[in-house]
Amino acid sequence: MRWVIRHSAPPGRRGAHWGDGHFASSLALALKSLGHEAECEARGQWGSTGGADVCLVLRGLFPNDPGKFRLKILWIISHPKEVSKGELEGFDLVFCASHRHKSILDNLLHRKVEVLLQASETTIFKPCKNRLRGGGFVFVGNTRGQLRPAVLQAKRCLLPLRVWGRGWRLILEGGEVVASEVPYPELARIYGGAKVVLNDHWPDMKRLGYVSNRVFDALACGTPVISDYMPELKRMFPSAVLTFRNAREFETCIERVWFEYPNLLEA
Repeated sequence: MRWVIRHSAPPGRRGAHWGDGHFASSLALALKSLGHEAECEARGQWGSTGGADVCLVLRGLFPNDPGKFRLKILWIISHPKEVSKGELEGFDLVFCASHRHKSILDNLLHRKVEVLLQASETTIFKPCKNRLRGGGFVFVGNTRGQLRPAVLQAKRCLLPLRVWGRGWRLILEGGEVVASEVPYPELARIYGGAKVVLNDHWPDMKRLGYVSNRVFDALACGTPVISDYMPELKRMFPSAVLTFRNAREFETCIERVWFEYPNLLEA
């Protein structure tokens, strides 16, 4: 069977730092390992692959009308509030990466939506037993025009912070900002060398129960995570992910890092 996987990242160098494109490539490799043919189409290239049987749209920032295929599949992995009922009705199968959102979509569509959680590429993101964790408290992500919650709390607690992402040089001290972009193959090294990976979510992903892929990747490297609170995180990762809703809870997370770190590494 021949698949085409469409994603929201732009083509070429502009899309090299989008997770969507790398996630799509990993899926294509997995399908090929099962004997299928699979190609990826970046935004701006949609429709360039002819003759496919199945179109899988990884719904991120932008919608896509797949057109005519034997089977049309939508997998909502981020920005869920942007997805309309009309868009959903154009697909034969709809998956979403949230149990909470599934219940809403079931009622909206009057048909069953399946949950398919995000995952990590474990050939890239994997533990390294001999790796020293001297990377401090790491955050990889853009500012979105604000001092994001996880970074704000880390600054308040005077933690050894290392940040990758766009916009931070206007907000943070120079030594805390490592680079504005991260080559995808370097992410595993950064996460694996960190003491803790910090995480927070887009408001709509948090409200609708979509766990950031950063959590899966960091945990696959064997690194503990501190994230803004979501009930899904406590159910999925009761020990490996520490969560906070306010400054005091963030301090409790840090206390556990200082005093229980070997246990967190084994969680």
